[in-house]
Amino acid sequence: MREELTQLEIATGQHKTLPEQLFAPHPHEVEITLDPHWALVWTPSCWHATGVKTAAGPRRAMAWNYFPPGGRQRDTAAVRHIYGAEWTQ
Repeated sequence: MREELTQLEIATGQHKTLPEQLFAPHPHEVEITLDPHWALVWTPSCWHATGVKTAAGPRRAMAWNYFPPGGRQRDTAAVRHIYGAEWTQ
């Protein structure tokens, strides 16, 4: 996969040297516009099940933000980055 993405980066002319980060869209990539009222956002504080699966059943992701209003803004910043001006408090 890395080789395919590297070739896409080079083919698009976005880099004159071998890229360190791969941002060219894949030919089969589907862009989905998210509606802030209905979308699930994977924020930085999400617990995610990407390691070795230790139990039967589907994988799940959950997040909690225990900080009071005005506290840590990491999740709010992630949502604003995705939705921009569409997001309201």
